[in-house]
Amino acid sequence: MLLAVLAALPPDCRAPTSEAVRIECAQMELTAAEQAMSYALARVLDNARLGDGGPRAVKLSPSREARVKTAQEAWLHYRDTQCAAAWAPAGLEVVNRIWCHTRLTKERTAELNINFIVD
Repeated sequence: MLLAVLAALPPDCRAPTSEAVRIECAQMELTAAEQAMSYALARVLDNARLGDGGPRAVKLSPSREARVKTAQEAWLHYRDTQCAAAWAPAGLEVVNRIWCHTRLTKERTAELNINFIVD
């Protein structure tokens, strides 16, 4: 019973004890970064659909929303290929590739918040 409880605890990411724990911690950080990016993207898409969002907001052209979605798909392709090129799959490179994804995802989130003026 105690082993099951201990296994269910999140890993100590401040002092990872194995490569598996390093990967798990990196993956948890990436998941959090992707959730933040999804939230920012949803707000950007809402702004694209509704303009300024004020009381007299008019529905903008669906083409603006489509352009934002296309840009996001292109960015995801860039992120994946950039990190794959930078970190070939072997040994420690697995965790470094995850960190690469995390770094670029955090940068994209900031870009969405700044360039698309998400308040």
